[in-house]
Amino acid sequence: MGLALAAAVLWAATIIRLIVTVRRPDASRITMAVAAVCVSLAFTLGAIAPAFDSLLYWPNGAELTSHLLFIAGAYFTLLFLYAVRHGHLTRSIVVRHSILFGAVALAMTILFTMADVHDGSAGSAFASAYANDGAAVLYRITFSAYFVYCLVTIARTCRRHAFTDGDRARTLSLIGIGVGAALAAIASLASALQMAVSYLTGQPTPVLAAINVVGVASAGIIAGVGVLVPIPLDTLLRWRRARRISDHLEPLWADLTHAMPEVVLPVPPGHNPVEHAEMVSTRRRIEIADALYLIHIAEPAASNIRRSPNPPEALGRALRDSAAWRADARTGILAADLLPSADDDIDQLLAVAGAYGAAQ
Repeated sequence: MGLALAAAVLWAATIIRLIVTVRRPDASRITMAVAAVCVSLAFTLGAIAPAFDSLLYWPNGAELTSHLLFIAGAYFTLLFLYAVRHGHLTRSIVVRHSILFGAVALAMTILFTMADVHDGSAGSAFASAYANDGAAVLYRITFSAYFVYCLVTIARTCRRHAFTDGDRARTLSLIGIGVGAALAAIASLASALQMAVSYLTGQPTPVLAAINVVGVASAGIIAGVGVLVPIPLDTLLRWRRARRISDHLEPLWADLTHAMPEVVLPVPPGHNPVEHAEMVSTRRRIEIADALYLIHIAEPAASNIRRSPNPPEALGRALRDSAAWRADARTGILAADLLPSADDDIDQLLAVAGAYGAAQ
């Protein structure tokens, strides 16, 4: 049940990741999408192992295939993280990781072929059922050694970069992926130890088996959420930011466009609520900036704005006084010329609008 839930979460994240990759393809997105597909397929095979083995008449075929997919997912994730950190993939990095991945995959396949595991399917109980087979134990140890190496590298990279900027969606994503990788490393290590200890002592190790089962399912769910979170969360944050900017500019924008309707631009509906909210926010900023080029501030208000330690706020207060400015007047100073930054600087316009609203 846990593997099936993890597979469902991972596939939801993978589908969204594939849509984003198709719309805006680049090397890092493609690499991450391939990694997501590999891991999702691996969890799916783990959840349906008996049916897969029966369908292909391949005892424990899901075991080998899913683990090859796991290390493939880890391999592509390492390449993705390198590309994100350095902006590109160097030939030496790709060759080095590819040789290591190929060697591990080959060794796993050879050891699995040599192991006495081809008479019947053990499903998720592979580690318990074949702990007395040396080749099967070496197969799992080889897999775990490479997989844990990759997962520890992934977790350390995510921890290092999760808090390097103010992007909350990216931070939550890296935390989820990092925690998922750490749990998966613990689960994989527990599985290898389970087989090794049982092989050496001849005794079952139910505690290690339980750690593996719980760890794998938890890792898949948390990592899936980590991959899934950035897109909807980033969308929500974009919508909220656009709405907050629009609401902050609303009083100033409404009064200026009422006085100067010629600056108003039509607002297309947008393809979705986020695009529409961002378009409204952008148009209000542009229309306020255009209105400031039509407004002339009379003296002494213009001199007071120039002498103010905060000209945008002083301008906002002056605009509240209808006697201090005129639209299209021939005398006075253009309101836009009294601002220290570019006329459409968002922080500057927010300061003007904030002072305008506070002066009510």
